[in-house]
Amino acid sequence: PGEGAARMRSARSALVLCAGLAVAHAVSVDVVLGDNLGPLLPARLVTHLEATGAAVSVQATGKCGGSSDLCLAFGSSPASRAVIGPELLAQAGAEGFVVSDGRLAGSGSGRLIAVDGNPGQLPRVGDPSPSAGAAYGAYAVLERVGFGFVHAFQPVIPSSLAFAASFAPPTPQVTVESPKWPVRSWHYHTEHPLELTDFLQGFDASCAGVNASAAPHCAFNESWESMFPDMLRFVDWLLAARQNRLEWIPLLNWQWGDQGTSPQRLARFRNITATLHAAGLLAVVDVPVAERQQNAWYMTNATGSIAECEADIASHIDQWAAAGFDVLATESGFSEFTHPACDVMLALLNFTADYASDAYGMPAYVKAHCSTGQSCPNFTDPRTGQPIDFNFLPALGSPRLNVMPHTVQVYSRDDPAGDSYGNANLTYMFDFATWLAERSTARGDGREVVWHGESANWVNYD
Repeated sequence: PGEGAARMRSARSALVLCAGLAVAHAVSVDVVLGDNLGPLLPARLVTHLEATGAAVSVQATGKCGGSSDLCLAFGSSPASRAVIGPELLAQAGAEGFVVSDGRLAGSGSGRLIAVDGNPGQLPRVGDPSPSAGAAYGAYAVLERVGFGFVHAFQPVIPSSLAFAASFAPPTPQVTVESPKWPVRSWHYHTEHPLELTDFLQGFDASCAGVNASAAPHCAFNESWESMFPDMLRFVDWLLAARQNRLEWIPLLNWQWGDQGTSPQRLARFRNITATLHAAGLLAVVDVPVAERQQNAWYMTNATGSIAECEADIASHIDQWAAAGFDVLATESGFSEFTHPACDVMLALLNFTADYASDAYGMPAYVKAHCSTGQSCPNFTDPRTGQPIDFNFLPALGSPRLNVMPHTVQVYSRDDPAGDSYGNANLTYMFDFATWLAERSTARGDGREVVWHGESANWVNYD
């Protein structure tokens, strides 16, 4: 053990010495920005690099200058294409990326780290929209030179770039990364008091609960515009985490009066979705069909005729499509433990999925919650022959109705769940998800089954 500890101390000393050699002078960095990064990322990347104190020079020619310590080529450009060929990009697949790290040709001692990637399989909104793979790869390169994006609002900005040109491999080292899952969506639970809840609601953060301009006396008073930098940091984090969607829940309460449905609020939603599109991310709006708990902005009260309810739903979907959302997520029931008649619920869910798809090409997903104690006597579970659990009713609906089995808190599928929502554990939810996915695959009906687990993030803030 003593000998091993001595070797570890020696290795740490060597690492510190190498790091010191790497930053002994102000680092000069050439930056090449490809034509598939979209409108948002070029400025974000340059801003991050300049924050390290490096001498950053953006090369408009698309090629490295040749005299810098480091050249970073982000996205498709002559510099990246010289070391990343189409055969490597083909290996990466949809939303994958390739990083090449080696000597900078003709420079003697410089280092070239180039990255490029592929667009996604999902439709992109915005003109122009960036290649998702190139965006993910750009943040992977930032992490390679010392940045960290562990906390969504507190990125690690190195005081100097962590690289050593003298250790650049003479033959480029190539890394190919491909996503395992086609849908990688982050649900930001705006029914709880998180950092961006006010911003994503299109509201100022005011101690009076009204527009900041109407309450200038508030000691704590943030305008919606002043919170935009936090949104940009969140976008950085989403890309560094290789997410391709952001979902959140707009809220509405009659006590908010005209402010709740104001043109200003809807314009702010459009601004947020445009920002996501500019980063290559899809915007998902989570609006319940009829669920009313926690100020949810539900689409219908589900108490009128089917025709009246369908007209309500269509009007709401029109609104959210106009606000720039790409995907519709919804909820079942009146609350987690109450619901309309099962036939009415299924009819309205089917209409929601069909209308969103037919009118806007917008995929629709419904959460299958893990609350217990509800069943539908007139609908049979194909697996058991017994009345189906109300939360599993969407399995009997239109194939256009994609399903998101939804567990709660930090429990995995086989952890004891402490009677949360009446559950000893959540294994049955995983069984349902697996069965539905296998059935949909066997039928070839196109239905997506997306696991919607929950993290501890928002719990820490309650």
